[in-house]
Amino acid sequence: MKANFLILWIDDTRTFVESIRDPILELLTKKGLTGDIEFHKDEDGVLASLKKTEVDLIVVDYNLPKKKGNELIEEIRAKDYYQDIVFYSQDGRPVDSFKDNPPDGVFFVSREDAKDLIKKIIGLKLRRLADPVFFRGWVVADAIELERLLEGVLFKCFPDKQAARVKRFL
Repeated sequence: MKANFLILWIDDTRTFVESIRDPILELLTKKGLTGDIEFHKDEDGVLASLKKTEVDLIVVDYNLPKKKGNELIEEIRAKDYYQDIVFYSQDGRPVDSFKDNPPDGVFFVSREDAKDLIKKIIGLKLRRLADPVFFRGWVVADAIELERLLEGVLFKCFPDKQAARVKRFL
C-alpha cells in the first residue's frame, strides 16, 4: 500500500493547474506515493475540504474570482490549518499582499516558478518524514491518540468498573 499525498490547489485558471499536474504527480509516484490534486476554482469549499481531509500542501493563486489569495490564506491560518502554502501570481504581487508580516509556512513564487517550488517543497516534506526523530515523534503522537481513543471506548463499555476505579483514588 502506498501513502497518499494530497495537494489542495485553488486557482481560477484550471488550464495552468493541468499544465503542471502530470510532472508533480510523476514525482510523487517516483517517491513511492500516490498523489492527487483537489482543484478549486475559488475559495468556496476550501475550508470544508481542509476540515474533512488530510491535505499535505496548499497551492493558492493571488487572483481569485471572489477575493484575493492572501485573504484566503488569512482565513486558512485563522482556522488553525498550518500546512505549507505555495502562493503565486503572474505579476508577483503575493509578496506585497501581506505587507511586512507574511505568515509562517507561506512560500511566495511567480507563476512561472510554481512547479519547481512545489517539487522542492514535496522533496523537503518527504525528507522530513524520513528523518528518524520526526518519524518517532509522529509515531508517539499517534500512539497517544490511539490510547486516548481506546480509553474512551473502554469507559463506555465498562462504566461501572471505571467508577469503582475512580473511587479507590479518592
